[in-house]
Parts: sequence; structure tokens; C-alpha cells
Amino acid sequence: MRKVSPGASHKDLWLTVREGSLPDVDSVLALLKKAGGNINSRNSFGLTPLHIATWRNNIPVIRRLLAAGADPDARDGESGWSSLHRALHFGHLAVASVLLQSGASITLEDSKCRTPVDLLSGPVLQVFESAQDSATEVFSWGSGVNYQLGTGNAHIQKLPCKLDSFHGSKIKLVSAAKFHSIAVTARGEVYTWGFGRGGRLGHPDFDIHSGQAAVITPRQVTSGLGAHRVKAIAAAKHHTILLTRNVDVTFLYCAEGQLGYTSVDTQPTPRRVSSLRSRIVAVAAANKHTAVVSASGEVFTWGCNREGQLGYGTSNSASNYTPRIVEYLKSKVFVGVATAKYHTIVLGADGEVNILASLIIKFINL
Repeated sequence: MRKVSPGASHKDLWLTVREGSLPDVDSVLALLKKAGGNINSRNSFGLTPLHIATWRNNIPVIRRLLAAGADPDARDGESGWSSLHRALHFGHLAVASVLLQSGASITLEDSKCRTPVDLLSGPVLQVFESAQDSATEVFSWGSGVNYQLGTGNAHIQKLPCKLDSFHGSKIKLVSAAKFHSIAVTARGEVYTWGFGRGGRLGHPDFDIHSGQAAVITPRQVTSGLGAHRVKAIAAAKHHTILLTRNVDVTFLYCAEGQLGYTSVDTQPTPRRVSSLRSRIVAVAAANKHTAVVSASGEVFTWGCNREGQLGYGTSNSASNYTPRIVEYLKSKVFVGVATAKYHTIVLGADGEVNILASLIIKFINL
């Protein structure tokens, strides 16, 4: 009788997992077991059979290997990746699910201290309005402590979870902040969810905007918008900005005048910023201030100015309650805007980037 060496059976297994069928894998696994070989041995490239099967995205073979004792946390010899690292890197989410069910660690770090989830991020494709017939899915993950994930749970979601609360509507815009999230459908309908204290969600229910209850799954905003269709959104820590096709509306807790009104501290449902008469094409919102760009390229800001983030050249006006043009930028035309807690960035039509912060405006040519 011919003896089968462990080395020969290992070589056959790596090759068979890469190129063979499931019956072929079963045959080689039987030989490996007979020879007393180690199913977690690595080849000359530092890969175990399970690493190869994961790359191949072959779930039946993966199940066979796991049943035979393959270690889902075994690391490769090049980057220290486990099979779960490889599955998430390649976007093989079904494989990742099988590995997780078999005890794969979600916190195991590779040679660069990255967990499997750190490798999940990939390019985000823009959804164009012309692609209305394409199905659009929304996924969320991370901390759900304020129910801002929309899954109905408040625990940490370590893997992307699809939201199924939009009743078949196609989603074209999403925005997220610390306490809440927003989505807009192709028809211009607005959905919000999360912790709504102060009114950031736009729902009139007292228990929601008083903070006594949360909206745990996406809910359509029906008050204050009428038939207006929303074309841009911005979610901030304390407030929400919506840009409709003919008017601009905002809602929420007004701590530093970021809503654009002079007479209210809170606005629980959408309300037009009537003092803003220019047609707006871009909006941005941060913790306590708001910035917009008009169709003619002018920049308007309002809210907290303690760090000079409104671009007025001073912090003496700690809060500006209504939209005010940034005079220093009037000689230029702008097309985009972004905001953070203590600064604002605007993009010029010529590609120039401008920073509003610390009482000064800086121009950067990239």
C-alpha cells in the first residue's frame, strides 16, 4: 500500500482548494486526515487553505474546511490577515457571515493593527438622479446608542446592516450626525430617525422633541414641508438643514442661532428661513453654525462665531441669528461648502479652497 506523506497531501489541498471541486476537496481532506497533517499549515505564500477558499469566495469549500478544523483566526504570513480580514477586504459578506458563525474574531488585528472591519471600507459611488430606475440600498453601522442607525437597536453594529424601513422607496441622499440620521427619496421625501430632543428630527410629537422618546427606525417627515421636494440635506449635532427646490427650510434646537430665526429657541418641525432671499445651491451644517452658497456664488453664514467660523473677521458677535453674507468673499464665486465644529471651508468656482476660522480667511491653491 502506498503511504501518503503529510507534505504531499498539504500540497494537494492548497491546489485543490484553489482550483478543484467540492468532491476533490473532500478526497484530499480524507488523505490529509489519514496522513495526520495540519489543515492550518501555510504554503510558500503564507496562506492556509481557508485563506485561499475565502479569496475564491467558495462557501461550500469553506464550510468543509471549517468542519475539518480550519482555524478562522489563522493569520497569513504577509500582512497578518485572518480569513475574516480577507473576506471583508474583498467584499465577500456571505463568507464573512459563515466565518463569524464559526467563531472568527472581529477584533483580531493584523500587522498594521487593523481589525477586519477596518478593511471593509471601499469607494462610495455617487447616486445620480438620472439613475432613478436602479435599486438603492441603505446600510448603517457603528454605535447605535442614540438609535441613529435606524435598525431599531441601540447596541454597536460592527458590520453594515441594511435598512428595510423605506417601503421600497429609492434613496438618493443620506446624512448623519451624532444624534440622528436623514435620508431623502428620489421623490424628495424626507425620513429621519434617532434621538430628537429639541426637534432635530422634524416630527411634531411632544415626546419626541422633548427627548422622552426616540425614533428607532426611519420615519417620514410630514409636517412643514407641504409639497416641497428636498434636493440637499445637512445633519448636524443640534439641527438639520433641508434645501428644497424652491425654498430653504430648517428645523431643530437653536442653541447659538444656527437656525436662522430671531424669535425661537427651538423649532421642532421644518420652517422656512425667510430672511434668506437668494436661491441656494449648497448647504452645510456643523454643531452650532450653518453655511450656504447661493446660485450667484455668494456665501452666507449664521450661528455661533466664537472661533471665527462664520468668516466675519471677528468673534465679537458670538452668535449671528440670521443669514449674513461673508463680505470678504464677495469678489469671488463659490460652488461648494463644508462645515465642522470650529471652521468652515468653501470651494471656489476656480477650484480654490478657502478656510474660515480663527478670525481669518485663508486661501489655498491646490
